[in-house]
Amino acid sequence: MKTSTSVTANRQRPSPQGDAGGPRRRLRHPLAILALAILSAAGLAAQSDPFSAQRRSMIDDQVRRRGIEQRDLLQAMEAVPRHLFVPEIHQPQAYEDVPVEIAPGKTISQAYLSALMISLLELGGDEKVLEIGTGSGYDAAILSHMVRRVYTIEIDG
Repeated sequence: MKTSTSVTANRQRPSPQGDAGGPRRRLRHPLAILALAILSAAGLAAQSDPFSAQRRSMIDDQVRRRGIEQRDLLQAMEAVPRHLFVPEIHQPQAYEDVPVEIAPGKTISQAYLSALMISLLELGGDEKVLEIGTGSGYDAAILSHMVRRVYTIEIDG
């Protein structure tokens, strides 16, 4: 059984020695690295994002309508381009209220389920979060907008 560990985006710039004076951990999960590179490289301004209207509709119709109103969570979901976390062939379905296949036998859950799970954490913004089961990296990307640090691990095999 292989394991891979990754650390996703930090809200604060860490010191070169890391939080406790030890060495800083590096991103090791290929999907997380790719997603973060895409997110940070382009900034994805709304006018250049062909899915921005679908993302806003997803948030309004699937998340808010079901009672999730946490402003920081909704802002994080607005900032994270969900379609970049699914294969290009499935990008048109990324904002629908259905699971979307990301690999054979693996799916990304509906946005509402991600929002519900994250909202139940009742985050304050200064937490370190450990996510077991990185999957597509979408939940970790949302969390990275809401907490100080996100650690995530995926077990392959």
